Amino acid sequence: NPIDFQRQLWALLRGTDLTYLLTFERSDLPQDGSYRRLRVELAKGAAAGARLSHRPGYYTPRPFKDLDPLEKSLLAGDGIASAVPRRDVEVSALVAPFRSTPQLAYVPVVLEVAGSTLLDGHQADVLDTGIYAYASDAKGEMRDFFTHMVRVDLGRARRILEQTGLKYYGHLDLPPGDYRIRVLVRDAQTGRTGVE
Repeated sequence: NPIDFQRQLWALLRGTDLTYLLTFERSDLPQDGSYRRLRVELAKGAAAGARLSHRPGYYTPRPFKDLDPLEKSLLAGDGIASAVPRRDVEVSALVAPFRSTPQLAYVPVVLEVAGSTLLDGHQADVLDTGIYAYASDAKGEMRDFFTHMVRVDLGRARRILEQTGLKYYGHLDLPPGDYRIRVLVRDAQTGRTGVE
């Protein structure tokens, strides 16, 4: 019966009129991958009919160096897809399109990475930096990308890198349109990341 279905649909919509989503983020978690139980309770005097649902617990992060390569790649993909800026590593990007053919634009991507933030917490004598750049169109579809690993011997270049930072130049080839360019720069040893 269509009328009965409509009444049920309205009842469902009224039942979800008011929903709260509460999150928290701790900054003092050990990086050991341990499981932490959550206990969440409704306050006394909560509204009649209020319901509470929550997950039973969570795992603390593991040190970046202990993650396998697939987990590291998935983290990079998550950083790009979420489009949430991260500032562990300071990244400045300059992107400018130049028409190269009637069908394509040559789009240089010039990056400047603050050396002091890139080196913060880095102990090894070699710095491997992953650079990922992606262009997505108005529909959210990826149209072009580049990735590159840059290796710097810090025995000779640490002081220069601290003072002048890391400069990187790459390019994308894109048809005419509007795009969102996302850049992620990550220290491959510590996992410290900058997203712009």
